[in-house]
Amino acid sequence: MAWARGRGGPLLADFATEQCCPVETRCGWSNAEYDRIFEAYTTTLSEPERVSQAAQLERILIEELPVIPHFFGVETTPHISGLQGPVARHAPNTSGPFLHVQDWEWR
Repeated sequence: MAWARGRGGPLLADFATEQCCPVETRCGWSNAEYDRIFEAYTTTLSEPERVSQAAQLERILIEELPVIPHFFGVETTPHISGLQGPVARHAPNTSGPFLHVQDWEWR
């Protein structure tokens, strides 16, 4: 599932209470746990922690369903025995399927 607006980055910020303006979202949804985790997400530098926090935020959105996404993004990471370098996307803000393509090589 893709919680993003095009290539503009994660949509997770739009569900924090301070961002959830009724004029724009028309849902008036608010969740204190989401706000607490989102605050940590926006101030944490550790990528593994941010990945965990993003997963927690998405879990809340999926369970409470303040919005129904109409887009399911699919990103492919090639797994070819002779190709060294491709890595899976681990964070919502990781750029596309060609991360570090300059370091890929055939063996």
